[in-house]
Amino acid sequence: MTFSVRFIHMIHLTLLTLLLSSVFPVHANEAEGDKVIRFSGQLQASVPKRQTLKTLERNLPIREYRLYNPWEKSTDNYSGVLLTDLVAKYATPETKAIRFRAIDDYEVTFKKAEWNDFRILLATRKNGRYMTISEKGPLYLVFPDYKDVNKDYEMKLYQWAWMINRIEFK
Repeated sequence: MTFSVRFIHMIHLTLLTLLLSSVFPVHANEAEGDKVIRFSGQLQASVPKRQTLKTLERNLPIREYRLYNPWEKSTDNYSGVLLTDLVAKYATPETKAIRFRAIDDYEVTFKKAEWNDFRILLATRKNGRYMTISEKGPLYLVFPDYKDVNKDYEMKLYQWAWMINRIEFK
């Protein structure tokens, strides 16, 4: 092909793509729901070791909270699963801790007393949308009851973790 024929071919493909996307819109954010989370450790036998966010949402009760995020200095709606629900359905009775690992290898671990004493949400969505990596997804650990005047919550700030893609039950 000569340069002009290639250029015309490229324009046709671009126009066709635009036309098809207007007729059959693809919601890029929905693809974020297909992000895979890896599970390991003391899991119930029926729990798959790899699940998408959509599967996680289908398997567990979804909770939604409007909360202040001290890291982002904003109030937003976060929805996802409570750690207590996750443990009840996914972990073995011997589980004493849960380690969450982020894409950048940052880790936080919660002991059983913590998930029983604090309401902790493993957020799959923010303001109704799956979170992209740039929005700190795919999973984000938040504390729905956070109040900056409560010193117990101030001590938990390091456990607000984002970009989580691996969960280990220990």
